[in-house]
Amino acid sequence: EEVHKTISSALLAGRPVIIFDNMRGTLKSASLEGMLTSRRFAARILGGTIEMDVPVRAIFVVTSNNAVTNPDMQRRSARIRIARLDGRPLNQSHSVHTNIIAWTLANHELLVSAAICLIQNWIDTGMVPGAETLGSYEEWARVIGGILTAARIPGFLQNRDAFKADANPLEVEWEAFVRAWWNHCGGDPISTTDLLTIADRDELLRELT
Repeated sequence: EEVHKTISSALLAGRPVIIFDNMRGTLKSASLEGMLTSRRFAARILGGTIEMDVPVRAIFVVTSNNAVTNPDMQRRSARIRIARLDGRPLNQSHSVHTNIIAWTLANHELLVSAAICLIQNWIDTGMVPGAETLGSYEEWARVIGGILTAARIPGFLQNRDAFKADANPLEVEWEAFVRAWWNHCGGDPISTTDLLTIADRDELLRELT
């Protein structure tokens, strides 16, 4: 209910970017999941029961340390990892810019111009679509993937398997268990005792646990 109200308020305000900062726990929300794959959202006016049908045009960003998601949210997400090689995120001694916020504000026009150049380069080279796809976001993946490919920037959507494993470890364990079950027994009926034996003996399952 609270998430629905938050989304409603942000969309009604016309914000181009909506950020959920420093998310904790598991990222899951029926309202957010439904909105992320819809073109319009039934926004509820705060303090009342009136709803307004508003277009969904915002970019949603979630920041988190070691984010955990449910399967529905995971398939709606594209992960961007920001990791320092020294393992000390608060250490600024090796940063290119000592004050990244001040530098970004001072160079805002330059950054926007660089982004426009990437897009124009894609247009000039024939607007070849990207090879990677993402369910419910096919057009977005073709455009963004095409822009990055034309600029020879690799790796777009290449971390989906790793994201799935990191963001939803329980699902990965279940998949490994069912795979081991099939490898050992195929479609033959077996008892729960046999399943327990498979779980104890299978090498992959032991690595996961």
